[in-house]
Amino acid sequence: MDKIICPQCGEEISNEIGATLPVCANCGGNVKPPPTEAKTNSLGDETALKPPKVKSALPTILLTSFFTALFLLLLFAGGVYWFINYRAIDILPAEPSTKENQTKPAPRVKTRSPVAATEITRIEFSHSNSTTRASAAQFFGNVNPNNFKTRSGNVSFSRDGKAVKFNNEESKINGVQVSTTPHLLTGSVTPEQFATLAEVFVENDFLNEPDSKTSTSLPIIYMLTVFYSTGKKQIKTSNSGNDTPEAEAMLRAFKNLENQVGWKME
Repeated sequence: MDKIICPQCGEEISNEIGATLPVCANCGGNVKPPPTEAKTNSLGDETALKPPKVKSALPTILLTSFFTALFLLLLFAGGVYWFINYRAIDILPAEPSTKENQTKPAPRVKTRSPVAATEITRIEFSHSNSTTRASAAQFFGNVNPNNFKTRSGNVSFSRDGKAVKFNNEESKINGVQVSTTPHLLTGSVTPEQFATLAEVFVENDFLNEPDSKTSTSLPIIYMLTVFYSTGKKQIKTSNSGNDTPEAEAMLRAFKNLENQVGWKME
């Protein structure tokens, strides 16, 4: 152990166990300890008595953040590409309202029909529902009006006994037709069945039945068409299920006959 000599009195400064003291035990003067010598390890390298170096974590944090952001960007770009090319969203209108508190149209005064039931040659009911078919590009402002889907159908009964039901669904994206699924079914009705249907239309004064005033603004159209010997009458029925009592009676009779037909796929 190093010994210190007091520069004032010349005596050696040490305690009983050999540890050097910063103050002379004889004269009380302050004494500076000798500088600490650097130690060497087994390989001969000097290791000063100083705290270990702490490596900065900033480069690691920056690299991790960069690669994470890059991965998320690539994932987002891939998702948008898939959505635009392989995914389409059908924006369907809401179902027509069927609130119980809707005011039902009052019965109207019916007049004697100038068209007899025997003069009616065909009765049909048609419907169409046009909806927007949007791609992801439209959500980024690239709106194309040629994206749509249309569902339509027609059921008709003729006095000669023919019954025809036709349903079709057509879809276009960017003006290009991508699918169409027509379905044609045929059947037959007896003369008595058609006469009964025609009588219901005459009894409810079909010639004076107005178009529905309770239809909503949705692109859904329901139409009754009656063909007779001297012309035809078209009646737009309600797309919200709120028809007049007369229209309800005609639609109910038509639906009952439709359910009685043994339809066959063509």
